[in-house]
Parts: sequence; C-alpha cells; structure tokens
Amino acid sequence: MNIFVVQFKKMTRFFYFFLLIMLVHNNVTAQKFEAPPNNQAEYEANYKKRILLDTLAGIYIPKDTKDAFAQLNKKIDAKSKEKFIHTSPDTIATFAVKSLGSWMIRNWGFYEGSRLGEFLRKKGVYHPEDQAAFLVIGYYRFLNNLPMEEEKRINEFQKKRKAAVDAKKRKGEVISSEKIQKPKQ
Repeated sequence: MNIFVVQFKKMTRFFYFFLLIMLVHNNVTAQKFEAPPNNQAEYEANYKKRILLDTLAGIYIPKDTKDAFAQLNKKIDAKSKEKFIHTSPDTIATFAVKSLGSWMIRNWGFYEGSRLGEFLRKKGVYHPEDQAAFLVIGYYRFLNNLPMEEEKRINEFQKKRKAAVDAKKRKGEVISSEKIQKPKQ
C-alpha cells in the first residue's frame, strides 16, 4: 500500500478519535441553562427552588457573608488580594459593581435568586447591585480588619436606592406609549 494512504488512514482515525473526545467532553462540562420563566408565577417558583440550593450551574453559592468572604479568600490570589487591601475606600465602591461585583451578581445568582441573595434580602439589601457592593465593601473591611458596620451600610444602601427610585418617579420617564383609535360608529 502507498505510504500516503496509510498516513491518511491514521490521520483520519486520529481525527475521529479527537472529535469523539471533544464531543464527550463538551457534553460533560457544558453548563445546563434553564429557559427563562414565561410569567411571574414561573419566576417565583424558580426563585423558591434556587434559594434552597448550595450550588447553581456548578458554582458553590455561599450561605452568608462569612462564607462569602471565605470563598473569596479561596478564589482570589495573594497578589490580587494585596492590591485590593491597599485600594482606597472611595475606589472600592466603584470597583464593587464594575468587576468583582459583576462576577458576584452573575456567578452567585443575585438576579435569578440564590441562597446568598436571599440572605442579603432578609438583612435588608434588596437590589442585586447593592448586594454585590455590600459584599465587596464588607470584604474590603474584613481584609483590613475594620469594623463591619453592617447596619449602617444597609441603611445607606436603602436610602440611596429609595432616592434613586424617587428621582426616577419625579422625572416621570415614560416606559411606553401607544395611541388607541376609537372604533368608528
């Protein structure tokens, strides 16, 4: 047999073997995403299920702030942690929503519901962005051995969120409008 034919057959077998491995690996490691709820009842049913789970989409969900800080300690390398510790307190609030906070919102399921999000809601921190900021600021305070001042921070978040809602109401932003024609008589 021609050497090129033999080489081609070997390469073809290797290609099929590689393809099989990739397909099996992809099916095993791919996250399973649920379809979004169709109505409020479905959303609430999903939310009630999710807040009882300790893992969502293969990601461990902390049960409270202490557990969240322990998880962050495991996930953040020493160099990044050192940089975070030496960041100015004013920068931390901005950092909260833009980077680490975004990661928390997405991976710890604050919008769709999670046990950590529910824990924070019960404490009085309701909006997902506020929950992330609350945790980032708390983690910063934890790493710098500063008092947590949770009640003070919760009150600040509630006041800030209420002011934002009130300002939006005063502005009177129209979400949608439509013109309804009267039927001809």
